[in-house]
Amino acid sequence: MRKAYIYYILDYTNGDIYIGSCWKDRWAERKSHHKNKRKNHICSSIDIVNNNNYSFEIFEENEFDSIEDRFKREQYYIDNNK
Repeated sequence: MRKAYIYYILDYTNGDIYIGSCWKDRWAERKSHHKNKRKNHICSSIDIVNNNNYSFEIFEENEFDSIEDRFKREQYYIDNNK
C-alpha cells in the first residue's frame, strides 16, 4: 500500500475548484507542476493558478493498493463537488 493525497485547488476569485490526486512522496513536485504550467498547456488548474488567488487543500490522506484505487477515490470527490 502507498500513501496518497486527494487534493483540491480553490480559486478565491470565482470559487472554481480543481480536484486531483498524487502519491504523498510526490506532493511537492505535484504542487510545483500546477504552479509552473505554461499558458498554452490545457489543464483546468492553469486558469485557477493564473488568477494568483488560490490555495492547495487536502481532502484526504489515505493508503491505496493501486493507482486505479486512488483514481476511484479522486472521482468520488469530483462527483460530489460539482
